[in-house]
Amino acid sequence: MKRNRLKNFCWWISFLLLTGCAASAQITNTPRSSIEQELLVRALDRAMAKLDVQKLTDKTVAIEFYGLTPDKDFAREYFTAWLQAGTDYFGF
Repeated sequence: MKRNRLKNFCWWISFLLLTGCAASAQITNTPRSSIEQELLVRALDRAMAKLDVQKLTDKTVAIEFYGLTPDKDFAREYFTAWLQAGTDYFGF
């Protein structure tokens, strides 16, 4: 009986240790894969499509992005290019 309890205890400890290591969230240190880049662009496109750019007519806009990865720099440049293209496309 004690042997079964010890065996069960060891299994539970092993399970908890393995799931704890597998569940840790880390930011990858490698550049984004093509799929990750595509997902990022799609997310940015969906977010920008919801913006009311008519409110920005004849105004100066400061664009600032904050984040923990270099993706924020890409997102800022992408958004800036989108706004600049929109001034020609939307006519403001």
